[in-house]
Amino acid sequence: MWNLAYRAVHSVVWLALAGILSGCCLGTDVLFKGSPTSVERPVPRATGYGQEQHSGFASEDGVQTMNTSDLVETVMSHPKMFEIFAFSSPQQGFNVVRERFDALSELLRRQDAGKAMLARYRDMSTEAGPSWSPDQVEEWLLSFQRLELILAQDEVLAQLDQVQLCALLNEARKKLEGKRRSEDLHGTTGEIATVRLMGRILQFAHWGDLDRVAAGNDDLRLFLDEGGFSFPGVVDEIATRSETVLSGRCTQE
Repeated sequence: MWNLAYRAVHSVVWLALAGILSGCCLGTDVLFKGSPTSVERPVPRATGYGQEQHSGFASEDGVQTMNTSDLVETVMSHPKMFEIFAFSSPQQGFNVVRERFDALSELLRRQDAGKAMLARYRDMSTEAGPSWSPDQVEEWLLSFQRLELILAQDEVLAQLDQVQLCALLNEARKKLEGKRRSEDLHGTTGEIATVRLMGRILQFAHWGDLDRVAAGNDDLRLFLDEGGFSFPGVVDEIATRSETVLSGRCTQE
């Protein structure tokens, strides 16, 4: 019963997010670009480097021959990734989109995808560019969530060795600190996306005893499985265990 109640609240929260994005920031045609009912048009994209790009989204053509860094950019900027936010949770949206988005499927098959996305994640700033338009700011905020969601997948984490997993966990901690300094910009949604990535790293690597705790804690387990919504105590639980791992195990790697 509790799980059903969770999923009901979860669905309302994510549908509300989709409504807010479509109504006040991006427009419905932008949020659902790439869907059968939309009209596609490029949106200026803000990169993590504080630069502006106005070339629109990258084509899916030739994804199998792209180098992995270019493939990451194609996935990050493609309209189909917006559809993730139309589902009841980020993970559910991701699972659906990956089945119908060739570039994302190809990226997840690449054995160097984890390394390329870790490099991309390091390059992303938690501060918006001073000259960015509202559309660019929204795209940049969503890019953070999309990249952290991809990084949280088992296929990607499995490509990273212990040192790289520590590096990713440490980078996520830095991003969390930066997002909290700019809380009015990133909000709770941005914080939760980063904390879930941290939790998935711990869970995947069997660090900090988080997987054992999650097995007996429905709130924590659902947060790690689905993302998007956090019950009280879950964020602090993951953040505390991450600090323990970073100050212990990761100092030895």
